[in-house]
Amino acid sequence: MSLNLLRFLLLGCAAALPAQSIPEFEPNDTPSQATFAQCGWHVESRLSYVGDIDWFTFTLAAPGRVLAQVGTGPDGVVTDTEMELRDGTSSLNLIAYNDDDDRSWMSLVSEYLPAGTYYVMVKGFGNSLGAYSLDLQLDSNGTAQVIVPEAAEPNGPFGVGTPTLLASGQLGYGQLTTGDVDYWSFTLTTPTVVRIETGKGRSGTTSTDTILSLRDAQDTQLAFDDDGAPGAWSLIIATLQPGTYYADVQGYNGTNVGTYTILMQTVDATVTLPENAEPNDDPLLNGVPSVIACGVPGEGEITAGDSDWWTLSVSQDTFVDITVWSGQFTATAMPLKNSLLSVYDANSQLLVSDNDDFYNTMSRQSIFLSPGTYYIAVAANNATNAGTYFLQVRCNENALYHNFAGGCVGSNTLAPRWNVREWELPMLGTTLVSEFTNCPANTVVLPFAGFSRTLTSNSLSLPFDLTPLGAPGCMVEVDPLITQLLLTNAQGTATTTFAIPFVPALSGIVFAQQALVLDLGANSLGVTTTNAGTGLITASR
Repeated sequence: MSLNLLRFLLLGCAAALPAQSIPEFEPNDTPSQATFAQCGWHVESRLSYVGDIDWFTFTLAAPGRVLAQVGTGPDGVVTDTEMELRDGTSSLNLIAYNDDDDRSWMSLVSEYLPAGTYYVMVKGFGNSLGAYSLDLQLDSNGTAQVIVPEAAEPNGPFGVGTPTLLASGQLGYGQLTTGDVDYWSFTLTTPTVVRIETGKGRSGTTSTDTILSLRDAQDTQLAFDDDGAPGAWSLIIATLQPGTYYADVQGYNGTNVGTYTILMQTVDATVTLPENAEPNDDPLLNGVPSVIACGVPGEGEITAGDSDWWTLSVSQDTFVDITVWSGQFTATAMPLKNSLLSVYDANSQLLVSDNDDFYNTMSRQSIFLSPGTYYIAVAANNATNAGTYFLQVRCNENALYHNFAGGCVGSNTLAPRWNVREWELPMLGTTLVSEFTNCPANTVVLPFAGFSRTLTSNSLSLPFDLTPLGAPGCMVEVDPLITQLLLTNAQGTATTTFAIPFVPALSGIVFAQQALVLDLGANSLGVTTTNAGTGLITASR
């Protein structure tokens, strides 16, 4: 794609959809009062009192995959939310429900929907109140997700009926009666990481508490879970060898009845990198870390009190997503059930906080890395846990954003700061929301975006030092191709939105952002600069 076409798409989307960031319109406490929203829009909202419920409505002209995400608000955040997605019929049938997103206690639903009108309901969990935001993403090119109803009862294996076949990415839909057990079967042809999760049913009386088992073709129970998923739903993650397997779902105590969903997702584990012989821990303690690479998973085993270190080298700025999955069942070890994940620089200095629980009790980290060598440490959550694990490192595949340090001090003795709001990601078909702080009150801010942090379009090297022009310590770090004009408020803050259309050709584009701030008292040039940020545009999070 040419740079001119890319600029046209980004600017053209913003021009065609001017209302990219809107407030909710109270009262919106019932479906008939719902605030209208649309794909790509960002809605600023607030839960003001205990029991406050906000309704939103949107219409799809064509089938597509819709992602609705609750994130942080402008002046605070609801600490815990619940979300429901319902259809536009008079019955308002429930399509999807979410309490806690994998990344936080906020909420997210993702569904393939036919054309029509839909409703989203957001409320605080318990007494949670405060500001929040709602983002809607639509992939109008998506293929409708396959819904698989359970087979006729009885649907157990081993001569008791026929289990329901379920493939990766398909959504199973079942109904539990008192004492009922539903069996779902799948066959693997290569070593595979499997993630199986139950969830809320789509209509009628829904189950609220399931238990889930994973069994092999000989009916040996390999794994069991009760409340591993948000709420009282179930989640199993395991690395399996080729063969036929069964996932059986029951209501808790055999009496929790109603509809439920079951989703299976898989990751190919055909080619893996084995861990080095022990000790393979911290090199400062004479350990020899194993080698890991982007796109080539690693396999290891944690013994009691053990820590495995892996070394990752990147040759350019890279957005890295790291996941620890439960490993394979072996003759001597069970899969690791609870992991701890850490990322260190080449000097063994911790870069980000340790991650304990992300997918159920397993771990995930998303991080921006400059060229260099890094260490990834995998451990159990405590000194007595042990087991096998699977380490996946994906590079430049998921939408991520990174804010750099920097900026130069203004007349208020503060360096103006550019921050992308927490939980906001540069995904196709969404609006990215950024905030400016530490600026003078009621002044002009000139945000700009470009696609290089090393060279401008007229061949000037970056960063460009403004010291000779009268702004000591101020650096322009981004090629300023796309510009905007903002005014700060009395508190010296401002908010900007960056509309990203759902154009598949944009996926994989890396962009950068920065801003100039008018500050006549700061220096003879009368401007300061913020820190820079960089993002990777993709369709997934």
